[in-house]
Amino acid sequence: MGLLRTMWLAIKMRIAWFLLTAAVIGGAVLVFGPRSEKVDTLRRVLADRVLDKVIADIERRVVRHEVRKKLAVLDFDGEHGRYMADRLRQLLRRKGMLVEQRSSTLSKAFDKLGLSGTVDSAESAGKIARELGAGAAVYGRVEEFSRDANSGAVQVNVALAEADSQNELVRGSYAAVWPANVLDRVTTFGAGWRLLIWLGLAVVVPLAAYPIARATLEQESNALTFLLLFALTALDVALALLLLGFSVRTVWAAMLVCGALGSSGVYNYLVLTSYDKMRA
Repeated sequence: MGLLRTMWLAIKMRIAWFLLTAAVIGGAVLVFGPRSEKVDTLRRVLADRVLDKVIADIERRVVRHEVRKKLAVLDFDGEHGRYMADRLRQLLRRKGMLVEQRSSTLSKAFDKLGLSGTVDSAESAGKIARELGAGAAVYGRVEEFSRDANSGAVQVNVALAEADSQNELVRGSYAAVWPANVLDRVTTFGAGWRLLIWLGLAVVVPLAAYPIARATLEQESNALTFLLLFALTALDVALALLLLGFSVRTVWAAMLVCGALGSSGVYNYLVLTSYDKMRA
């Protein structure tokens, strides 16, 4: 009976570990997926902030009052318009709000309607949305996508046109500027300084956690000690990614990966402990 219970515990933990790992890999693919253009980290962060505002506005004013309207995203006008549109598609795809569209399908819709280039009217956007099988289409223009040594800014004008009525449902101007907070300012430091800052934080973190570490070690439990080491290491990784200038989404993805690896280690530890108890 002891062997059967141990085997059943191992099977349940392996299933849980598999599901967690699959979720982490899927999230990492979405986060680290290919981008339409290569842009620097700062402008990528600013673009994400702007598009988060766009999506929140669309959800608040339209989508939540209907049956999760599926959206098509048309390429934006202006410099880096293709990048902004592709990034918006990625974010909407995660929320299950995007009608998948290939470039060839979009081109055919434009050709069928006798349109070319980008769209600047609700009527044209609504017609294209209907051709693509979407409830509405997002279109707009990038007004600013800049950065210099001391500042950065991203600003877009975005509108949403309904497929059936071809009416404009949402229109707004959205912007994000830098510097905005302390974490943004670290990108002004060189790589060497950021490495020194991280080394200092890596030294301070375990010292600051001394009361927790002492209480944990007094329990004389290998499992608790392992969890403490894992937590400190995950915090070090998060700090390193932030100092390198990665976005918050990337930091969370990295922490999830660490969590998957840690859960695998916990699984192996518990199974081996069970085997050892059974042998005794």
